[in-house]
Amino acid sequence: MGLETVRALVINTVKFSDTSLIIVALTPSDGVLHFFGRGFRKLPKKSYLGRDAVETFSEMELTFYRTSGDLQPLRHSYSIDGFEGIRTEYSRLLLASFGAGLALDLSSGGISGEYECLQEYWHAISTGRRTVLATLTFWLSMLHEGGFLPPTSRCSACGGELTQPFFLPGKGFLCQACRLPGAEAMSVGDMRYVRHILGRDQGLDRLIIPQSTLHRLLGLLTDITEFEVGRRPRLLDQIRKICEN
Repeated sequence: MGLETVRALVINTVKFSDTSLIIVALTPSDGVLHFFGRGFRKLPKKSYLGRDAVETFSEMELTFYRTSGDLQPLRHSYSIDGFEGIRTEYSRLLLASFGAGLALDLSSGGISGEYECLQEYWHAISTGRRTVLATLTFWLSMLHEGGFLPPTSRCSACGGELTQPFFLPGKGFLCQACRLPGAEAMSVGDMRYVRHILGRDQGLDRLIIPQSTLHRLLGLLTDITEFEVGRRPRLLDQIRKICEN
């Protein structure tokens, strides 16, 4: 217990009263935390030492009093990166919201890699740099960091090579010999794209993903997320339109 300072990616802010906010944020060491910011909704007109405005889709340094409850009392806030480019287009706001929703659903807490995934994703959206590839990279990385993505190089059942891969939620990637009813056919090329993206290989910025492969990969990620979370990701239909158009 006591005062602590953490870096945080602000996923959402909720008005609590005329002057206060509830802040939902992803942190490197604790995963998703909820903060109660008394007086943080309407800051004084004059600069108030130690209190920058808390905005959704921003990176901040937050000082709070650690308690055993669900809401951590916020004391100070300092803006690190506002990712201003996110607010210049509606499609970018949708993508940022989609990332925030996935972070809430998939964050397992205490995994700094998840924080870095969302940070990189919001930066890519803010700069408008290859947002479709950034979305695939973020989604795959979040599943991988959380331990939800099955092994992509070997059959989950027998450990053999995936020369003709199939996928079944809950069972993973299967070879032809281990294929089960309902398994979706993938291609060796699809799996190569997945490993290429996860490996952050050289030339990733120049990677061109065929529309058919993109469609199958989005379906794959949706199936894994739905199986693990129990429902489809938020804003999925809008995000598919952005990625496939």
